[in-house]
Amino acid sequence: MNNTITRIQLIPTAPSFISGYLDVEQRVPVPINYAISDIRDPQKRTGSFSKTITLPGTKNNNKLLSQLFEVNIADGLFSVKRLYRCLLLQDNIPLHETELSLQLISVNKVQNQLTEDDIIEYEVVVRDDVAQFFSEVANRKLTDIDLTDLNHNVNQLTIISSFTNTWVNGYKYLLPFKDNTFLFDFFEAIPSVYAKTYWDRIHADAGFTYEFFNNIEPQYFNRLIIPSNRSTDDQVQLTQEANKVIVNLAGTQVLTMPAVVSGLGGYAIGQYPPDPAVPSSFSTFINYTQIIQDAAASFVLPNSWSPQLNTTNNFRVTINFDYIYTINNPNAFPITIFTQASQGNVFSMDVYHSLFISAGPGVGSFIGAGFPQTSLIQQDVVGVVYPIGISQGAQNVQQTYSDSVILPSTSIGQTLNSYLDLLTNTSLISADFFELRLEITNVSLVIELEANQTLLNQIIDMNATIPDLTQAEFLKSIYTMYNLYVVPDKLISNKLVYYIRDDYYRNGKTIDWTSKMARDSEQKIQFLPELRNKELILTYKEDKDVANEFYTNATREVYGQKSILFDIEWTKGTDKKEISFGPTPTGLNNFGLYLPYISRETNPRILLDNGIRFTNVGIIYNYDVQGNPLFTAINYYPFASHLNAPINPTFDLNFGDNPYFFYDISVPTLNNLYNQFWRNTIQLIDEGKLLTAYFYLTPKDIYELELNDVVRIDNSYWNINKVIDYDAGADNLTKVELITNSELLPFPIVGGNEEPEEE
Repeated sequence: MNNTITRIQLIPTAPSFISGYLDVEQRVPVPINYAISDIRDPQKRTGSFSKTITLPGTKNNNKLLSQLFEVNIADGLFSVKRLYRCLLLQDNIPLHETELSLQLISVNKVQNQLTEDDIIEYEVVVRDDVAQFFSEVANRKLTDIDLTDLNHNVNQLTIISSFTNTWVNGYKYLLPFKDNTFLFDFFEAIPSVYAKTYWDRIHADAGFTYEFFNNIEPQYFNRLIIPSNRSTDDQVQLTQEANKVIVNLAGTQVLTMPAVVSGLGGYAIGQYPPDPAVPSSFSTFINYTQIIQDAAASFVLPNSWSPQLNTTNNFRVTINFDYIYTINNPNAFPITIFTQASQGNVFSMDVYHSLFISAGPGVGSFIGAGFPQTSLIQQDVVGVVYPIGISQGAQNVQQTYSDSVILPSTSIGQTLNSYLDLLTNTSLISADFFELRLEITNVSLVIELEANQTLLNQIIDMNATIPDLTQAEFLKSIYTMYNLYVVPDKLISNKLVYYIRDDYYRNGKTIDWTSKMARDSEQKIQFLPELRNKELILTYKEDKDVANEFYTNATREVYGQKSILFDIEWTKGTDKKEISFGPTPTGLNNFGLYLPYISRETNPRILLDNGIRFTNVGIIYNYDVQGNPLFTAINYYPFASHLNAPINPTFDLNFGDNPYFFYDISVPTLNNLYNQFWRNTIQLIDEGKLLTAYFYLTPKDIYELELNDVVRIDNSYWNINKVIDYDAGADNLTKVELITNSELLPFPIVGGNEEPEEE
């Protein structure tokens, strides 16, 4: 197999659909590692294939890479976010069973000392879909997920109706443990999102689909639910933003006062008796015509002049607009406008808002507040008559106005009116005609809840309920709980297939490598416990709430942990495999309610949603606008716990068996995370062996290799731990680590109930 040529074949991919082959220099070694997990660190998950390769700046590579990644060789610019599908070939045989992703990560230029020409090299990374998926989510937070489609109006009725929700609905409300009461304020109910909701959206946002092996999800996977541990301040702040309303005026609104008539027997403004045809002020409604933002549907526009409220909370109104104020002299000669005495502004503008019980301008009772008066033209000397000389034509003043005011809302259906007044000083005198004109544009009215208001009957922003975790932490926790392995789909790009670890290895094919072992090379067999610490702990993240601290102080353990001691005298130390969720004990209160110890001041939690439980008591309450409690009596409540049933459970989301619980459980189950998903792995570590040897592997062997294959060597059978440094550019031996085939170990027997008993 001398003089092998390694090439990268481009698979036509949208949007460019470019095909061809990238050159890989023969002098450059291309060692490749394959592994899905490492028995030394059974919690760690990686893609089975990821490799950085340096490509020469050949004419062919320059052309193809400039088309694929918009490479500008002169300044080294290129698109780092673009991915392309490819195959890595050796002797025209793919070195991987599925298509790979190709990403350009650097363009390097080195000047040749002899020719003074630039030598161009490209660094590309080639990954399988699993490695690419991990790369996509590496820097993302769980809060990057958008849950706004789950936003809903929050009140006692919507909370109670959510108690029967399932993962299809995306969320539900859970009740925290309270001991001596059956009363729950609606705001004590904790919004909780199903883990499957996060799981689905993490994959979709990264551009991936997924399925579980045989299309069967792990036990209770779609019932995992995560209560919000975000503070109420966070929730209020984001919910206020979600409930913000923005309305505006489309176009321009113009206010024009009738011309002032004076002299010739007429009366001027400020004279007595005043001329009723010559008003000293002019007011109108601002005609809002568009709703720009109103996710909560808090307001409607029943007509062209004012929005109508659908909220009972206090709110802040902020108005912004541009205006041009014009004094126009239509006469052919200059005129003089003056005040008889200094009595404040000559001309001014006043903006105020009011609430009316019934719709319609001027109808109902004023309960609003006005903004401070804004001076347009103001006297500058107190006590001195201030004449204004107006030449023929118009004089303009152009400004921007912005101010805010708090208004109380006392009933749904009230109308919010925005008035704008153009005022003149009552002592104003003019002997000739003139015209006042006000033009307003770019009007925006922002209506938002006051910070100290409750969220009753408001739209809750579900993004405010997302725990502060990275997406990688979330995925790693789920992988660890169920001991999941993930591989690329063989037929569909950007699709992942998840296996429970034991299912993965049970479904591998048997391959015979007896003749491929280099028997004259070093072979090494080690007992797996020799590679481990003395103790392995599978555990939730220690938490500091009252229940968990009480348990830890009493037992010196984290609630729900599983500790495994390996019987090897010379090993020592502890290896802790910790997930990002805190443990959640369940308590029984004095009114017979089984409730989880959850709050907004702990680490994120993960529980089993077990639907509802019926009870003789159960009341959710809130308050009316006068502060009187409103009660809704129900005979059921949501039951969420690490157990699937409170008394005779058949499944436990804890890793291990608790020394005691926070109430009397008739028959604790042994079907926990350890016994269901980790016992075989731990038994392999405790009793298995690791064989390290060298093999003659061909490109065909590598192409057909799957990491769950059972490798036969003589009459022994092994699973693959790692393929180390297979050199795609040379005819070399390949180092392989093999571990004892789990199926050959004694099958552990786990007891426990099969079905929860009716209570």
